[in-house]
Amino acid sequence: KNNDAATIRTTFFGLIFIVAIALISLPQLRIGGFVDQSSSQESVNGPPFGLGCGSPKRSVKTPWPLGQRHVKTSWIFKTDAGSPYSYAHMPMLEQMSNGSLIAAFQVSSGLEGANDQHIAISVSTDLTGLVWGEPVPLPLAREAAQWGPVLHKDASGRMWLFYSEGKDCKYEDIPDPLWFPGGDIKVSMLSESGRWKPARMVYPESADGGVPKVLSNRLIVLRGSGEWMLPYWSEKHSTGTCTFDTYVEGTAGVLVSLDEGWTWERRGRVASVETWLIENTLVELKNGDLLMFFRSLKGFIYQAASSDKAYTWSAPEPTSLANPDAKIHMAQMSDRTIALAYNNHVKRTRPHRRCRTNLDVSVTANEGKTWTRLVRLEDAQEGGLRNHYPSMLQVGCTMYVTYSRNYHEEFAYRATNSTLDLGIAIVALDLR
Repeated sequence: KNNDAATIRTTFFGLIFIVAIALISLPQLRIGGFVDQSSSQESVNGPPFGLGCGSPKRSVKTPWPLGQRHVKTSWIFKTDAGSPYSYAHMPMLEQMSNGSLIAAFQVSSGLEGANDQHIAISVSTDLTGLVWGEPVPLPLAREAAQWGPVLHKDASGRMWLFYSEGKDCKYEDIPDPLWFPGGDIKVSMLSESGRWKPARMVYPESADGGVPKVLSNRLIVLRGSGEWMLPYWSEKHSTGTCTFDTYVEGTAGVLVSLDEGWTWERRGRVASVETWLIENTLVELKNGDLLMFFRSLKGFIYQAASSDKAYTWSAPEPTSLANPDAKIHMAQMSDRTIALAYNNHVKRTRPHRRCRTNLDVSVTANEGKTWTRLVRLEDAQEGGLRNHYPSMLQVGCTMYVTYSRNYHEEFAYRATNSTLDLGIAIVALDLR
């Protein structure tokens, strides 16, 4: 009898062990994390990252090489031969209230700035955010090219979509023109019935000398005051159908809302005599100051800081971060770590002229003084090939990075014969 009892106990605990192993091994296909198949130990060598994800902090002293299990790559949209759009660019992500991811980006049947350029919307169809439905046009009336969609889900779960639409600045005054970037900044909101509400004006092109206004990076909400801060810039052009007074300059600044998006005011003007400062990106530091990074012509990312909620800014100056005059995105993660997605190199020369590569995600433990590369997403080098315009979104323990892959218009002929996928890519980084 004692032997029978021992056998029963052994069998019982054996079954419990098998069931436990099976449960642990089940795939965790959910937004915000992948299955973690190995232990990771906390390290004091690199800045903490992924704090609060339910597993030990990962050291990022050593970059993650491409191809590891912590990096999963997919496509939101491909501009292949069967696509209605041959141009897709400037993607932005947000998470919807039902857990799905939504992406917005600008598309056209031809070149950038074409008269039919509009905002397209796509929604993820699986729980990992790596499978996507076909994009559909933003169903709003428009009269010109649309640019730079910025998505924002507010504290009540409402989805906002900011963008700019051309007003006066075309390359030529012809029936089917190409438009310069920017125009009026507008906003729409997704209603409870799932329809986009008619767009309303946020900031007109006519303000500040009539220079077109452009967006490219997401807004932030200040921790203490709850103010919404949307970075934007005015992009002045010396040719085309719009003219400006000589005293008018292109500047960067912030649009601020004190009532959660219903009314807006401009704060700050940042400009440099050495370079344009465009596609600005913004974070709030631990002491409440603001840090803003800019794309520049000088081979480096520029920066400016504000200690009075964006009313005034320090003189813009270069950082030590190389950049080939390409868009960047800086974001504060759930543990207050700041991440930066950018092309990490100076402008390429022949035979790789017009190439944008070395697409990195880096993090800082000291609010921008030094940076550590977390992962390199792209490193292909070919004349005119561009993996660029990144935008990040953290959902739980996953950092999503979306970006464009295309050819510069000077090398557009290569797109026809290229074996590469082109369009809007997405990468999911497991932070655990």
